[in-house]
Amino acid sequence: MLTASVLLSMSACGPNTDGGSNAQHDMPTITNGTVKPGSGKMADSIAVLAKQELEQRQVSGFQREILQRTVESGSMSASDYENAWGMMKRCIVDRGYPRFAPKKTANGIYSFAFGGRDGSDENTPRFAEVHSDCQEEYVDVVSIIYNVQVGNPNLYADNAEAAVDCLHRENVVPKNYKIERFRAAQGSDKDLGFDPFTPEAQNCLVPNNFEMFDATKPED
Repeated sequence: MLTASVLLSMSACGPNTDGGSNAQHDMPTITNGTVKPGSGKMADSIAVLAKQELEQRQVSGFQREILQRTVESGSMSASDYENAWGMMKRCIVDRGYPRFAPKKTANGIYSFAFGGRDGSDENTPRFAEVHSDCQEEYVDVVSIIYNVQVGNPNLYADNAEAAVDCLHRENVVPKNYKIERFRAAQGSDKDLGFDPFTPEAQNCLVPNNFEMFDATKPED
């Protein structure tokens, strides 16, 4: 089992519920549309969620077109998602970081986590600013919708509930694995009860905004 060497951390990306443009750490229940308070769902569907994001966020023109297509078709295409991340990578490379290469899960989700992979460049305030600017222009809201579509098909409002549901579906954890154990490991050195670094586990954790760090290993 993985114990003290592993830290489970939330990444800063999630649906917005207050009309602002900043990414959120949690996915609280969104009560617009037909979803009732306390229902535990973000929305009735991906199309409704995309519409909510369009109405509640300041979305760049590039992303707005993708979200409008999502509303019309009922889902976001993998090609739209890949194109958005291609633009994100080009934006960062063009601003002086040619080695930028975000990690990607086996089920096609890019990670927002960065730092250390390419040496010291990614550990500077300037890189963080560049990353934030490019993310806001090309992928922040697009990634919210696509991540939910892939990793949280039941549209749970709670990140942990969505992640554990996925871990069960992917047979990463046994049926009797409880969400309380998962929650207890967040930001701590407690035993998760499974290896979070397998491709199957990453397919569930990254889309639901959880990043894993092994404190015993030096940065690459």
